[in-house]
Amino acid sequence: MLDLILAIAIIALISLIAVPNIKQFMPGYQQRQFLSALDTLVQTGWQQALATRAVHKVLFDLNTNTISLEKATEVVDAKGNAQYAKAKGNGLSTQCLIPFSIEIKQFFIEGFDEIARYTGNKNAAKIWFFIMPDGFCQHVVINMIDTSAKEIKQIGLVLNPLNGRFYAYDEFQKP
Repeated sequence: MLDLILAIAIIALISLIAVPNIKQFMPGYQQRQFLSALDTLVQTGWQQALATRAVHKVLFDLNTNTISLEKATEVVDAKGNAQYAKAKGNGLSTQCLIPFSIEIKQFFIEGFDEIARYTGNKNAAKIWFFIMPDGFCQHVVINMIDTSAKEIKQIGLVLNPLNGRFYAYDEFQKP
C-alpha cells in the first residue's frame, strides 16, 4: 500500500513539472503545422496546374486569416480578366487558416511588397500569387512574425518558383 502511495506521489510530482513545460513546445508545433499546411496547399495547386493546364491562384485573405486555392475558369469579366473558382483538392485541402499568432509583415511578389503598396486599402487585404500551367510560380517572399512564444520569432518564407515549395528561414528574407 505504501508503494502505491509513493508511486502516485512520484507521478504527481512529475506531472507538476512536465505539464507546464509542454506548453512551451506548442507554439513551435502550431507554427510548423501552419507552414506544412501552406506548403501542402501550394503543392496541390502546383500539381493541379500541371495536370489541368490551368492557371491557379493562391489567395491570402488577411481579413479572415484564410489562404485558399482557386482555379481559372473559362469565364472572362468585362476587363478581360479570367474569373476564378475554388479549386477541387481531390482529397487534399484547398484552404488553410493563418493562426492568429502569425502576423504577416511583408509580402513580396516579384520584388514588390504588396502590403506596403496598399497600406490602408481594404481591398489590399487580399493578396495572391499565380501558379502557371507549366508549373512555374511567381517569385514570392513572405516575412512574418510568430507571437505565440515568449519571444517574438521572425519567419521568412521563400517560394521556389520552379517546384512550388516554400523554404522557411529564422529571419526576414529579401526578395
